[in-house]
Amino acid sequence: MVAISVDALRGAVLPPDTSLVGGSAGLGRQVTGTATFRARTPAFPALHGGEVAFVSLSLLRTVDPHAKLDRLVTQLDEAGVAAIVLLDSSPGDSVLEDAARAAGACTLPVFAVPAGHSAEALDLALHRQLASHREYLLKRGQELQREFSQLALAGQGLQAIVDRLAAVTGLPAAWEAAGDAITPLWALPPSGFPAALVPLGGDFPGVLRAGRLPLLRWAPSQQADGPHDVATLALRADAAGESSPWRRLVIAVAGAGRMAGFLSLVAHVRHASGARSRQNASHSQGDLNEAQMALTAAALAASIEALRARTVSETQGGAVAGLLHDWLGGRSMSAGDLETRATALGIPLAPPFAVLVVEAEPAPGEDELRRIARLLIAAGPSSAGVVLGPLWTAVGERRLAVIVRGADPTTLDTAARDIHAVLSVRHGGSAIFAGIGRIAPAASDVPRAYGQALQALGVARRLGGQHRAAYFGALGAYRVLAAAAPEEVLSFHEDTLGPLRALDEKSGGELLRTLETYLLCGGSPQETAQRLHAHRNTVLYRLDRIAEALNVDVRDPETQLTLFLALRAADVLGVSVPGRVQEGAPAARLPLATASGAARRK
Repeated sequence: MVAISVDALRGAVLPPDTSLVGGSAGLGRQVTGTATFRARTPAFPALHGGEVAFVSLSLLRTVDPHAKLDRLVTQLDEAGVAAIVLLDSSPGDSVLEDAARAAGACTLPVFAVPAGHSAEALDLALHRQLASHREYLLKRGQELQREFSQLALAGQGLQAIVDRLAAVTGLPAAWEAAGDAITPLWALPPSGFPAALVPLGGDFPGVLRAGRLPLLRWAPSQQADGPHDVATLALRADAAGESSPWRRLVIAVAGAGRMAGFLSLVAHVRHASGARSRQNASHSQGDLNEAQMALTAAALAASIEALRARTVSETQGGAVAGLLHDWLGGRSMSAGDLETRATALGIPLAPPFAVLVVEAEPAPGEDELRRIARLLIAAGPSSAGVVLGPLWTAVGERRLAVIVRGADPTTLDTAARDIHAVLSVRHGGSAIFAGIGRIAPAASDVPRAYGQALQALGVARRLGGQHRAAYFGALGAYRVLAAAAPEEVLSFHEDTLGPLRALDEKSGGELLRTLETYLLCGGSPQETAQRLHAHRNTVLYRLDRIAEALNVDVRDPETQLTLFLALRAADVLGVSVPGRVQEGAPAARLPLATASGAARRK
């Protein structure tokens, strides 16, 4: 529906000798049609909101000699009209005072037109103006469509579309990709950053960050197959954002059957209260209609860009996968050849690298992999402030290999625990595991890191979900056990601990629990007793029974190492051991008893 502000119609339609009785705060209300007072019931035809109501005072007095305009103004305001034009008025008319008070209270513009002007003539002039405005909007919309389409067809990119959107509308503009909250593309109008926006964010990216939550709440309502209309959202999720006259005008953009992102303008919008809240709005830099048209035209251009980007991505996908397979596999490729191939595909090589292998069914999506990869980056290299995204490719039916550029070599151990937590929360009982290799300082070290990631993945998988993500550098004894054949590991476990397990079945696992605690405490009966909340003599008695059952000296460092490995072999095999100690830290990081510590006995 075409609308034009009351203020714009005031100068174009109403006679020069018209006076504004009251309600100047509502001059931004949008006019969509007219309604004329008549001498029969109902006094007005059906009102839908947005009308200019023409009221002849002489006719009103004929119908009701005691009519009071304050009541009429209030009723028409509740009906959502945009303005009232009183005809046949005269200076000093007492009823105008009533109209002025009510108009000010309702912020509904009320105009007084002297005698000599008919409602029919003003109605015709107003509709002509609406028709002219409709024709202007149609032509302007076509111009905007051509302008933005030319940018897209010329391959100028999303930033060029955002720049032009800000220039055309005179409003701050932004593009935010669907999915993760990555750095948006944005542009300011020629007038610069509006000072009134500073309380909502010191800069425009800050404003966008403050308004991210309202956008995320609204986005799920948008379907990839459209159609998409311009929506008005708050700039902040709190009360301060709702009370601010600044709003985000946003439209969803789809490309190739999926949501690509969102185009936004930040405009100064005044929302009236009551029945007219949606109908009447204005911003300080012109009519919202043109801003919405520009957004719609820019969204079409952005969808073309999104389709092109996906097509290019799919075309390059095979070449990228080939490059990654050759790189991970250590194919005969010099550093220069790797650099040349990567540059041709637009892939900057920015060491150091971390290699992650994920095994799952179904495979994680792009957003999931990006979240996991971000845990391996502290302050990686960037381009225009954007951290380089991870590279990944399928390396089997259920596996994906991920190369993270600019990884932080000091946080891989911590990252493994964080990734474990993420996978546990997001995937629950599903079979998803990850292995991380040691840092690769140069591109030539990536094949080694990939091999280590595969070994770590094997350990994580054998632990059966106890530790979904394993870092090769923290595997300790598991590196040796995971490399051995499963049947050998099982035989080693049974030969070493079998007699004790048989004896311990009757005691609920107290001997195995005591043995593992003793080893974890470095061979100290006193610390073992404290941890088990038992008497030291009780611990010594149990250790004697363990030594007798296994026919070993539990105080001997080499024996302690063998017993510790046998306990860890149960983890690799997924064998349940009664009474096992459940440590808070990942089992892959439990300390191995040292010779000096194991010999210690208090």
